[in-house]
Amino acid sequence: LQGQGKLAEARKIKSEIERLKGGSKSAESNVAAKEHRLRQRLQQQNEATASRLDALKDLASLVQAQGNYAQAEALYQEAIALYQQLEHDRPELEIELRINHWFAVSSQKRYENACTLAEQTLSRAQKILPEKHGCLAIAASNLAGANSNFGWKLATQTGASQQDGQRAVTLLRQSVEIEPQKADYWSNLGVAYNLASKFEDAVAAFEESDQLRKQPDWQHRLFYSQALKGLGRHDDAVRRYCEGWLWVLGNRGSSSQYQRFLRETESQLGLDPETRDGALGDYVSQTRLDKSWQWKAAGIWLKDRGEYESAAAEFTRLIKSSEPDQDIFVHSHRGLCYLELGQYDAAIADFSRVLEERHDD
Repeated sequence: LQGQGKLAEARKIKSEIERLKGGSKSAESNVAAKEHRLRQRLQQQNEATASRLDALKDLASLVQAQGNYAQAEALYQEAIALYQQLEHDRPELEIELRINHWFAVSSQKRYENACTLAEQTLSRAQKILPEKHGCLAIAASNLAGANSNFGWKLATQTGASQQDGQRAVTLLRQSVEIEPQKADYWSNLGVAYNLASKFEDAVAAFEESDQLRKQPDWQHRLFYSQALKGLGRHDDAVRRYCEGWLWVLGNRGSSSQYQRFLRETESQLGLDPETRDGALGDYVSQTRLDKSWQWKAAGIWLKDRGEYESAAAEFTRLIKSSEPDQDIFVHSHRGLCYLELGQYDAAIADFSRVLEERHDD
């Protein structure tokens, strides 16, 4: 609402948030009291009993819900060990503990460990659960997601090698085998194939991702560009680069990782600053831009080039759009354009709009 300029409505919602925060303090107090009671139960249940197992599971679930993943991991490890010691015949409980243990590790972004745990959990579930048990699908989905996360990390880390790419391909091929309808897995597989210099496979994976999304996968366009360059399709590669560049500027402009992806792609395509700016200028002027982040990116780029009138037009399109992913600083960008154009009243109006929300700007 703030981004659309509906400031009165935005203020009402902010007031409601503040009111609810008062209630959340009471809820936090209740959670703390529950955690204290569970820890007391654990102290009282020193022996290896089913009651201690239940207390461990409940406490692990509580601290995990609060985002204390390292604590949750340790508690789930203890619960799994105790379950095995008790020789319980409750297979659903064992797999539930293993799945939650995996989640605690994955949430700490320890992707390689998460892959190992997910594979172990699925293997164990297949041995002890009925064929169509719901936990089997969850465990398989967790493995697909863990492989995708680790595969992406391997393929996009600084200094990634072709060997890293081959390892990522192995992981991600398993992801798309488990869940072939997940477009992100196909995109990440394309990134891995590209690093492994399997350019035809990479392009096929990116095309599959586009088809599943029923629209272009803008986020992975830079890697698509690199794969096309590997096949000798330079003009297509440059267009994909321009698409990716626009997405980065409109969505990840401050991301050092995506800035690195841009530099790496420019190097592979042999784009010096002059050639790059010419290609971007042609793309922006010849392409029908119909998304708010495209207008934002085009506006910022045009402003930086000193084309203030065209930039202001892009920012105006963004401000008038009904999409909520804009922010109040679009007015700041447009105000700077109006200032350079000598349209001082319009500039003051935009800067005043910013200061209504950002008093210390």
